[in-house]
Amino acid sequence: MNLIIRKIYSTDFSKNIFGSIHFIACIGFFLRIWLVFFSDYIYYPDELYSYLEQAHRLVFGYGYIVWEYRFGLRSWFIPGILSCPLFILKWLNLDDPNIYINVIKVICCSFSLSLIYTTYIVGKNIFSERVGKFASISVCFWYELIIFSSRPMPEVLATYCFMGALACAVNGVNKTKPYLFGLLLSLTVMLRLQYFFAIIVLGGYYFLKEKNINILKAIASVGLVFLLFGYLDYVTWGGFFYSFYANFLYNKTYGISKYFGVAPFYSYLIYITIVSMGVFMVSFCENIYLAIKKKHCSLLLLCLLSIIITNSFFMHKEYRFIFICIPLFLLLYFSQNVSKIVSATALLFIISLAGAMNFVPFLRYAYTHHIYYESDSLKAYKFLYKEKELISILNLYDREVAWTGGYYYLHHNVPIYFLNDVKEKKILSQNYKFIFSHIITKNSDAEANQYLNDFEVVAQLNDLKMWKNSDSKLIKIKLEDTAQVPFPIVDNYFKPFVKPHI
Repeated sequence: MNLIIRKIYSTDFSKNIFGSIHFIACIGFFLRIWLVFFSDYIYYPDELYSYLEQAHRLVFGYGYIVWEYRFGLRSWFIPGILSCPLFILKWLNLDDPNIYINVIKVICCSFSLSLIYTTYIVGKNIFSERVGKFASISVCFWYELIIFSSRPMPEVLATYCFMGALACAVNGVNKTKPYLFGLLLSLTVMLRLQYFFAIIVLGGYYFLKEKNINILKAIASVGLVFLLFGYLDYVTWGGFFYSFYANFLYNKTYGISKYFGVAPFYSYLIYITIVSMGVFMVSFCENIYLAIKKKHCSLLLLCLLSIIITNSFFMHKEYRFIFICIPLFLLLYFSQNVSKIVSATALLFIISLAGAMNFVPFLRYAYTHHIYYESDSLKAYKFLYKEKELISILNLYDREVAWTGGYYYLHHNVPIYFLNDVKEKKILSQNYKFIFSHIITKNSDAEANQYLNDFEVVAQLNDLKMWKNSDSKLIKIKLEDTAQVPFPIVDNYFKPFVKPHI
């Protein structure tokens, strides 16, 4: 095995096979597109309900309204961007969820390719051509970057912007780069405010390196982006930067974020160790040791430390919050393994494959499913979109809205009820044929199935079964709108300070 690795290394592996960064990007795009058509599940509810669902509501006029959009905690920037292709598809009469869901995913995957290019530029300029190329190869196939490539989440998009700003900072100067640097730097912090200190580090580096005229150009670009985000909040929420204020007020001052879980200060170090099977943590410790020994800390390590340390002070922690660390870790990893770069790449590939296929049990702590997994709940809503006479739905398969496809997948403006809803409204004992046109149950749920004598099975997906009312004309009870998603921990104690304009 060692002879094979030395032979590959001696033939200048990076130049002969991966000679073009565009070729690497094409491979990365293929891997991500493959995921689009063979995988569909929700990693975290925010990706759907805070962004895709709201974009659907902007374009088609209906959708779930989660508490963040009643209390003004979210900027409309991401939903607004996502609504643009949806508007075009609607205008072209292609407003089929089986079409627009994949189109949005492909667009997001295209954005993710920027990470391959920016990682290469950063690695090449800070370390060497070889480090840049192999780091970009690792970005191409690293399983987490593939998993998140089709998900329009703020920390993911902020990572693309930050790495773009970093590439501008280390890649020399021309007339437009200061403007681009300022644009990407400000977008990073606007998309994910918790990356503020990483922005300070990168901005400080740029300030010390560049001429005054270029700094002024970057500041002008930053000011323009800040103004646009502030004005967007003014138009949609009635106050400049209101979403940032409300987010801090409810999550920090009122402590709502604690409801979603509290983790120890060191949790992110554990997450990093788990998802990389220890490789990132070893590289992290090596770089810190060298920084202490040489009394010199690299730009990448400073950015990485600023993100991990500052985010560790927040009590509510989720691994996705430090998504920005992944490309930084990959670059630092290769900077310490230049002499054995091919074998180091092979190790990363094996770890990535194990993570993607969920082979290693402890990796399931971070990722429940393997990379190519299709949720039955999401497939069910896509199926119901094609059902005729869809009037109302009772979902006894899912416990709550969060793990369903919402109206973004269903694309029908009909009431959707869950078990808790019918219990509270005391209609569980009534005959379902007078209330619901379609019902979703677990095949193993004998208690639910006993009420369905007047329904026929129209589809079955593993343990999920879909039923249709044998005569929907019998429906006599008109159900109320279910678009408002209650959140008792907030709704029972607070009232929104603003009236949404959308």
